[in-house]
Amino acid sequence: MNNLKKNGLLIVITTIALAMYFGFQPLFESTPGGIARELLVAALGAIFVLFTTVVVINQQADKQQELEKSDKLFERKLAVYSDAFDQAKRCIENQEISEADLVELRFIAHRLVTFVGIKSARIMIEIINFSNSLLTNQADGDEANYKLTRQDHHRLNELLLKFDLEARKDIGSHLDETDEELDDLQASMLSVIDESIELIEQRKTRNTQKETFKGQQFTKKEYVFQVLKNFISDQTVTFTEFEKWSRDPDLLQQIFGSAGDFATKNFTNARPFWIKVEDAEIMRAKSKEANWQRYWITADRVLTFPSGDQIVVRNGQSSEDVEVFKKWCANRQIPHA
Repeated sequence: MNNLKKNGLLIVITTIALAMYFGFQPLFESTPGGIARELLVAALGAIFVLFTTVVVINQQADKQQELEKSDKLFERKLAVYSDAFDQAKRCIENQEISEADLVELRFIAHRLVTFVGIKSARIMIEIINFSNSLLTNQADGDEANYKLTRQDHHRLNELLLKFDLEARKDIGSHLDETDEELDDLQASMLSVIDESIELIEQRKTRNTQKETFKGQQFTKKEYVFQVLKNFISDQTVTFTEFEKWSRDPDLLQQIFGSAGDFATKNFTNARPFWIKVEDAEIMRAKSKEANWQRYWITADRVLTFPSGDQIVVRNGQSSEDVEVFKKWCANRQIPHA
């Protein structure tokens, strides 16, 4: 539309200039020379300059109006995005989703459609659909507000990260990043978020619940270690087989079914149940933590296979992690009770 206006103005100015040249030529020729002709030329030039100036001023006024409108729309966009993140933050802080939250999310979606764009609104619709499904699947008689589980937190953060990246594209803050870099950033952020959720849960349940193995009571993190230590010490499985059991995505999906997306994270994400000793050493070297204890890497905690391959176990397990571990053990016929 702006280009059409510019082209139209150019055509008008050119047409007037040509009309003045050819139309006033007879008048110019019939005017006596000297002062009279010079006055005519000056008058015609002044008229043309005046008209051109008026056209340019009007065009600049239109541009200024467009800029002001664009600035206001941009401010409105930022306000809508801010409202969306604030609402998501409240849900995560409260660790629940209520009917009031759904109402607010719906109106945020309306504002996204009006002031932002369809792509961002579609991701918000995904978040609303996810929230709807949580309340829909809630058993009758339960509280009105749905309490978020760790799996729910994971899925909600996945959707929020999609929303983050779309917002960056919309407001123009992804200047030099490639799609691959943004994908890597998304994966890294999700891994860090999952880890922080896990650590928070571990602190809440630390030393309050015990797991039984061979008649003895263990903390959750000690339980996982003792089960793996007992199994590996029997030397009934090779390291290659064990690694396939723990890393093969098809096998893990077969074990965990529809819950596999969350459960398999305990085996394939940046901080799985166990890793090789050398990988743990690299992780510790890269960490800025003064007292790094993400994995048990002391000599008495290293588990060694007959092949000489060595692994270390994650130092910290939540209740949900242990349930995933038990299901995996049962499928692989690993003694765990």
